[in-house]
Amino acid sequence: MSFLNGCYRRVPSLRVRPVEEMKSCVVFRPNPPKLFMLNLNAWLIFELCDGGTSYEIEQRYRQKVEGQMSESEARRHLVIGLKNLHERGLIEFEEGLNE
Repeated sequence: MSFLNGCYRRVPSLRVRPVEEMKSCVVFRPNPPKLFMLNLNAWLIFELCDGGTSYEIEQRYRQKVEGQMSESEARRHLVIGLKNLHERGLIEFEEGLNE
């Protein structure tokens, strides 16, 4: 699996509410309306999508999960997480930036 060249950012119209006691985050997407409950891993990936390149996000993600999983496992979790968040309309991808 590989990353696309470009940057990821959270969709600006979302409403985000951390639910610390449940170790999750609730995200409301207004268009089309839908509510999502993110687990800790999805929440971490979502928060890392701040306009950084896929390489930058990968480096920060690996630092956060270091010691909890192997490097290849971390990369796999990140790729799947980015794909899922993008498919659900919670993050945007802007092509064209070189890593």
